[in-house]
Amino acid sequence: MPRSVLALVVGFIATLALGMVSPAPASAAVTSTLTNFDAEGNQLVRFDTDGNAVDAHDGQLARFGDSYYLYGTSYDCGYRWQINSRFCGFKVYSSPDLVHWTDRGFVVQPYQCPNCFRPHIVYDPNTGKYVLWTNDGSVQGNFRVYTSDAPTGPFGEQPLPHLAYSDCGWDFGLYQDPQTGRGYMVDTDCPDGARGLIVQELNADDLSADSNYSIIHMPGPVESPSMFSRRGTYYIAMSDPTCGYCPSTGTGYFTAPTPLGPWTGAGTDSPWQIENGALHVTGGEIADSAPGASWTDYTFAADVTPLQTATQNGTAYAQAGLAVRMSDGGSGYAVLLSNYPYTSPAQSGYLAFVKFQNGSPVSVQPQALPFAVTGGSTYHVEITTSGNTIIVAIDGTTIDTVTDASYPTGKVGFREYGPNNEQAVFDNVRVTQPDGTVLLSDDFSGDLSKWNAPPTRLRSRLVTNTSCGGQPSFVAPPIPQRDGSPLFLYGSDLWNGGPNEALANYFWAPLKFGPDGAIKPIDCSPNVSVNLAVGHEGQQNPVTDQDQSSGVDGFTTTCDVAGGTERMQTFTAGRTGTLKQVRFTGFQAATPAWTGQPPNAPLRLTLATVTAQGGVGTVLARQSFDPSSVGWSPRNLVMTPDVHVAAGDSYTVVASSATTQGCYGVATSDANPYAGGHAATSEDGGQSFTTQPTTDLKFLTAVNA
Repeated sequence: MPRSVLALVVGFIATLALGMVSPAPASAAVTSTLTNFDAEGNQLVRFDTDGNAVDAHDGQLARFGDSYYLYGTSYDCGYRWQINSRFCGFKVYSSPDLVHWTDRGFVVQPYQCPNCFRPHIVYDPNTGKYVLWTNDGSVQGNFRVYTSDAPTGPFGEQPLPHLAYSDCGWDFGLYQDPQTGRGYMVDTDCPDGARGLIVQELNADDLSADSNYSIIHMPGPVESPSMFSRRGTYYIAMSDPTCGYCPSTGTGYFTAPTPLGPWTGAGTDSPWQIENGALHVTGGEIADSAPGASWTDYTFAADVTPLQTATQNGTAYAQAGLAVRMSDGGSGYAVLLSNYPYTSPAQSGYLAFVKFQNGSPVSVQPQALPFAVTGGSTYHVEITTSGNTIIVAIDGTTIDTVTDASYPTGKVGFREYGPNNEQAVFDNVRVTQPDGTVLLSDDFSGDLSKWNAPPTRLRSRLVTNTSCGGQPSFVAPPIPQRDGSPLFLYGSDLWNGGPNEALANYFWAPLKFGPDGAIKPIDCSPNVSVNLAVGHEGQQNPVTDQDQSSGVDGFTTTCDVAGGTERMQTFTAGRTGTLKQVRFTGFQAATPAWTGQPPNAPLRLTLATVTAQGGVGTVLARQSFDPSSVGWSPRNLVMTPDVHVAAGDSYTVVASSATTQGCYGVATSDANPYAGGHAATSEDGGQSFTTQPTTDLKFLTAVNA
């Protein structure tokens, strides 16, 4: 093949993989309706082509060739964040129309991991490989990288990636510039306490970062960034603020003329401001003096006014921090004057001695004060360092003496924790040697030239305060539409606020833009239609001898089967023959979500006739499902009765369990999707049932005639 022709072919293949294809002919197009909520605003479960809930979260949607792929973290095995390390693996689904999703299995198999999340993928045109990055808190740098020859795998792990900035990134997004083919990673700024983002350019093989990066400082912590470009403008959308498994948080964005910036948002602010002849500090973490790296023994004195602005776990408090022997890397000591109830709710004043290493606290020693610390009141604080001894006095009275030899030299500074909105006012700063020599004096009547003030912070433009009931996960690479315009599909994980997110649903909708390129506020539409230029209409996988079915659309979940609470679904046989299968959708959960335990007894399905009064008649079959065989994501539980049924007769499936903890759940719809039967609920162990005539549980039967 001539070299020029080969180059064209390779370029065309790369273009296909990157998702940058021209609109396909009308015969290959499809109009799809993406359904997020029912008429009452309830979140709806997306089921795959086998009838199991789609179990791929905090990931990415992408198009390769003529198919769409959804990558995400699986939670079906019962992984519970901060509770266990039973990581369920990363999965991938494929679809021809963004509606019908086929489970393609694991791109990364389950393994023991306490913090594994957020699979993201790009196609590398230089190597012809699909490159998958994931977060893994158990390895150096928090990332793993895998490659494959196909979007569904198998993926092989590569050496741990090297980052140009920090080697400590978290909760990231991948982007590939359609103009250059160059890859970029956007991750949270680990050394800065996740109060901002880092954009890092990747090497040509997308397996590590090169030396080019930019930093976006922000007022508070953010996460789940997604980068994309439109008409020459680059965007980063993100969760602002961060909120682990939060059922409602904001989505904000920045724009820039290049992938590395400069980035702009809704405006800027500075954590350090001189106001009324004093220094007002709002967050900013630790910031120190310009001189003082070699200072050893000294007294750091200041007038300190903690402000009652901070909140942690619902507790409002005031806290002001002063730092001594602090290095530029954030290692040193801090003294926190606070009314936060460190050890007792009855105690209203504390002095906490904190040892920092690389910007993070490694030990906290709270000392109860003989007086209350009042937000808005001013205290004169003196911290004296002498050899290995640090002495703290407040208003002339010695309060605490600490011995520690870790840091013999360093600067002075201030520390306010931004995520909790800690604020304080400082004035009349004076640092003196033991002989009285003044090392630093500042009454803040001028500028901040004597200090290494925190950088100016960029505020994002918010397009939703709720992310439609969850947290943003992705903005998909542009998807071609039939009119030739690109579709930028926004995705939000509708977290339920618990550590196990197998029940999380999805909100998907196109982003809309104003004439100036600004993203318009996101409308949390129950459903949206998209006209795809590439794809075709999908369908559910056929089931041999299928007889009755409630379908897969319009279902929510509820978990209450335990003890005396039972659920049942009646159905009318459509043909006479042998009932070979009953597929009943169920799942398990721990109650309460954060502190509870999962079920300790099997789920039992009972097949029976229906009495003339609509109750449970003759039992035809029973089948138990051990907790280990019931997923945490709604899935088909396949009962195999192998009993005779007659066309026109009514039967019922009853779900019950003797579990004394946790619960088993069902998928339910109040839209009467199945006309041949109905759901019913018992609260007395199956002695009586309350009929729900327009409600159905999700099920399917197969009868061999």
